[in-house]
Amino acid sequence: MYYELTEAERETIIARLVDALIKENRDDLQLLSPAQTAGILDMSPKTLADIKGLPRITIVPNKIIRYRLADVKAWLESNRA
Repeated sequence: MYYELTEAERETIIARLVDALIKENRDDLQLLSPAQTAGILDMSPKTLADIKGLPRITIVPNKIIRYRLADVKAWLESNRA
């Protein structure tokens, strides 16, 4: 016999797991907004949107764009002058 979680319990558990992973500084899981990413790269959000080769994640029902911190760091390393 097993206990089936409610939708609210599942969402709470997932949120706690994601928070715990981010607190561990797991760059591969940390997501940045376009404004945060543009700030790190010292450019405008418009310029950021025009960059080719910087992977982004689009979170679908709300079409929210996020960038993984690990991808931003890798892009910086590969584009050093």
